[in-house]
Amino acid sequence: MGRYVIKRVLLAVVTVFIICAITFFAMHAIPGGPFNKEKALSPATIAALNERFNLDKPVVVQFFLYMKNIITGDFGVSLKTGREIKTIISESFSISAKLGGIAAAVAIFVGVVLGSIAALTRNKLPDRIIVFFSTLFTAVPSFVLATLLLLVFSITLAWVPVWSTSQQNYILPVISLAMYPMAYITRLTKSSMLDALG
Repeated sequence: MGRYVIKRVLLAVVTVFIICAITFFAMHAIPGGPFNKEKALSPATIAALNERFNLDKPVVVQFFLYMKNIITGDFGVSLKTGREIKTIISESFSISAKLGGIAAAVAIFVGVVLGSIAALTRNKLPDRIIVFFSTLFTAVPSFVLATLLLLVFSITLAWVPVWSTSQQNYILPVISLAMYPMAYITRLTKSSMLDALG
């Protein structure tokens, strides 16, 4: 068991390293730099900024500095706002955690209820409707569903604002995040109840 855990941890570390390397070198393969489009900056200023952010060093050196900063938790500052990336992430995380928590609660509650109904009405109309939609939402990716919901309810019908900090703006993201796990929990609950009922 211990060897298996160590093997999985090492595999995860290698995977993260490969993803970081691909992302880093792919970004460097794009022509230009982060300051090239700043028309008001002089060549001397651009050179100073490149030196400050280690962009004047060889790409391999930049990569190892990048990995060192990630490991030590130093994500640097935003080139756009000048704020620390760590601060920006921490501010946004609370919103993401709240959305995830609400979506998980909705998915579990609705999934268990629908799964129970489907099991108790086996091979009847409610069961068939629930099975159809649970299969459908298992197959539809969350980002596709989110785009469709935004298009219909925000742009076409204008029922929910596209951008706002109100509680109303949690509706569409929660639905988008909850649908797939809700569909899975529905099918799992139905299967478990049918096994229990014999």
